[in-house]
Amino acid sequence: MSAPLLVARDVARVFGGGRLLVGRRRPLARAVDGVSLDVPRGRTVGVVGESGSGKSTLARMMVGLLAPTAGEIELEGRSVPELARRDRRALHRKAQMVDEPVSALDVSIQAQVLKLLADLQARLKLTYVFISHDLAVIEMISDEVAVMYQGKVVERGSREQIFEAPRHDYTRLLLASAPGSRRAAQR
Repeated sequence: MSAPLLVARDVARVFGGGRLLVGRRRPLARAVDGVSLDVPRGRTVGVVGESGSGKSTLARMMVGLLAPTAGEIELEGRSVPELARRDRRALHRKAQMVDEPVSALDVSIQAQVLKLLADLQARLKLTYVFISHDLAVIEMISDEVAVMYQGKVVERGSREQIFEAPRHDYTRLLLASAPGSRRAAQR
């Protein structure tokens, strides 16, 4: 088995802590808190969670738009923050961010775009980290799924394992609350 294309190890991103006008410090907010994630070459890893779970912050760090406060992110064995500092163009030829590409589309158009993404992946041997709050889209496109809650990955597994036999309480709650899901109908 080949080495993962993208690796995140104990990645954290903290915001705040600066001074306010009245001399007090802003409270620290841990947007991403100790996330580790391997993204196999040629596969799609879906990252799902509610708004504010840290998905977008993680994505920004993965493509070098935001530096991690702690931890390491590597693309093909090279440090993403270092690549971003040295040669942002070279990094962006290898890693691009597109944040919810089907979110505002009609369901039939969504399916066409997702099929196009899958076709491009197969033809060009692309690797995707697909970040969304839309569970149906994540289930349709992902090989593996990471579930984020309060800045942490609380569960990770194959698409089948996450959607058919979730282990974490938050994952079960997230699936049960999805509009139109079988689990929501069973409540």
